[in-house]
This record gives sequence, C-alpha cells and structure tokens, in this order.
Amino acid sequence: MMVKMLLPFSIVGRVLRLAATISLFSLMANCSAIAQPAEDAETLWSTIRITDKPPVPPAEWLEDAPTKEDVAKYDQAAAAASVKLATMCENFAEKFPEDPRAGQARFRALIALKLAEKLGDDSVQERFEALKTKLPPPSAEIDFVLAAAYAMHLSELLDYEVNGVDLDVFSKEIEPLRNRFPDQFDTGRMLFQLGQLQVSAGQLEPGKATLKRVVESGADEDFKEVARAMQAQADRIGKPLELEFTDLKGNKVSLENYRGRVVMVDFWAMWCGPCVRALPKLKSLHKKLGGEQFEILGINFDGDPKALAEFVEKQKMNWPQYPGGEPGKNELGDAFNIYQWPTVWLVDKRGVLRDISGETDTEKKIGRLLNERF
Repeated sequence: MMVKMLLPFSIVGRVLRLAATISLFSLMANCSAIAQPAEDAETLWSTIRITDKPPVPPAEWLEDAPTKEDVAKYDQAAAAASVKLATMCENFAEKFPEDPRAGQARFRALIALKLAEKLGDDSVQERFEALKTKLPPPSAEIDFVLAAAYAMHLSELLDYEVNGVDLDVFSKEIEPLRNRFPDQFDTGRMLFQLGQLQVSAGQLEPGKATLKRVVESGADEDFKEVARAMQAQADRIGKPLELEFTDLKGNKVSLENYRGRVVMVDFWAMWCGPCVRALPKLKSLHKKLGGEQFEILGINFDGDPKALAEFVEKQKMNWPQYPGGEPGKNELGDAFNIYQWPTVWLVDKRGVLRDISGETDTEKKIGRLLNERF
C-alpha cells in the first residue's frame, strides 16, 4: 500500500509539488504588463502552456510500486515530452523574436533540454549549449530550476514509489543543490523528503542523519519542524511503545494487553482521502489475521466523536478507536509527533515499535513480524 503523504496544515497551502518540467510562467514575466501579441503568437503561446506538463505517473503506482523497468519507460516518455516542449519554445522565439516572451520561451526550452539530457537523451547536448549562447545569465530562481530539474523529477516520482528510484541517486542530486542554494525552499523540501524516505526504506541511521542536516540547515522553518517530528518518531524505533487510551465505547485499551500479537497503530481521519481508501485493505487484514495473532488500534483525528462512531459502525471497523480530536488538539497525536496522515506504526509481539511507515508494503511487513519467534 503506497499513499501520498500530507504535510501539516500550517504549510499545506505553500508546499505545491514542483514537477520535473516545472512551469516558469508564474516566475518570470508579469503578463499584465505585456502588450497583446498577434493572434498567431497568442495561439502558439497557449499551446506551449498546455504542453508544459510532465507525464503523470500511473495512478496504480500509489498502490503497487513499479519496477525499475517501468520507471525507465516513464523517464523515456518524460525526456520525449521535454524535447517536444523545448522545440515548441524555440520555434516561438524564432518566429516571434520581438515578442516580450521570446526570452522566456528560450529559458523554458533550456530547462526542458537539461531535463531531457539528464534523462538519457544525449542528442540534445549540442542544442543546449547553442541555446545558452543566445541567453543572458539566468535569474537566481531560474538558475535553481535549471540546476534542480532532474532532482525535482526524481522527487515527483518518489511521491508515487520508492523501489523504482535509487535513493542514493536522489541524495547525490540534492547535495550540490544544498551547497549552491542552501536557503532555497525546495532544497529543504527535497532534503527532508530524502530523510523521510530513507527511514521508510529501513535506512534508519542515514535517514536520521539527513533529518539532522535539515534541522541544522538554513531550510525553511516549516521543514525543520516536520524534520524534528520525523526524528522523534524514528528515535522510537526498536524501543517498547507505551500506549493507553479510552476508546469510543468507553473501554480502557492498553498495548500491554496485546503482548504476543503484532499490533498496527493506525493514525487516521475521515477527512483524509488515502486513509479512507485504505479501509478495505485494513478490514481484510483484520478479518484474516485479527484475534490471537494480530490487532489494529485506531488513533483518530476527527473533531466529532458522534460522527466518528457512526462512520466506524457503518464501515464495520471492528477494532478499538481513540477519538482524539483534530490535529493540534489530539493528545496522542502530539505525544507521538504525528504530522501526516495516514501514518501506520507496526509493533511486534514484545510490544516493541518496529516500523513507522507501515502504510507501505503493509502485508509483507506484518507477515515478517508474525513469523518472528522470541
């Protein structure tokens, strides 16, 4: 099971994914100050803007991580799309050299060619170098996007899967960006993403080291905040987990009473789309394994206990639920530094927290824990 992670409410509005072929139209010319060009120029410009989108990864990648071969095909398609965009932009600049947007089009072509080259199309190198000679030095923002084009492409893919992208490659792409653009918002975002995914992939110590770099860097304070939260979660791995609460029915629930069983702790909410989409799999797991081997404990982040009770009954979620309240007002959520939904923790038969990213490869991880003998 693979889902998109959500950042805290304080920065959801700010952190929009920068795709590999990021659009620069909002970063460059102030269109309101530009005189209206001829109709044919306007038509071509409109077509360029429509074309200026990366291929969208298949939706099924959210559930089933692709193979490296799948990712290679996706990269090939992205390279072809980038070359097509570059050609359109260069044609615009050549056909309408007096248009105020000609320079913008050339810069956009330059970035598209850089991405195509990084994705393996060596045939564009000569075009890239020739185009550079026609342009003035790029602004700081464009310079960053030019340098970061491939890293942002990898970052976009990592929203969908981990297996098809080598985290070491991603790390090597980020390192020079961190040195050149230490205060750039997206440098901090990608460095945090690397640390988070290293922890999720079982690279605990490298992940904690990366998160420490985020905290100690000049990254945006919001990323430092979530990096600290991820650090705190990672520090719990390998240690006994203490968890007690009163559930929706008024029963006292203690993790201590589930010794000998593998326990999933599901931090979720009704307003969280991926959480709700995961319910059929959770119910299937509980039906198949629940009882003497396995249990789920739900930690809910909705503000209306009555609505939660109705939802749980309707969905036949036959496991304990903690009606903790909304993020920021949820006692257990705060205590466990939860900052994204869903978050799934897996606890072994001894009561030791073993995994803080159980929303990925859930059944395989549970199976391994069930087969352990102590």
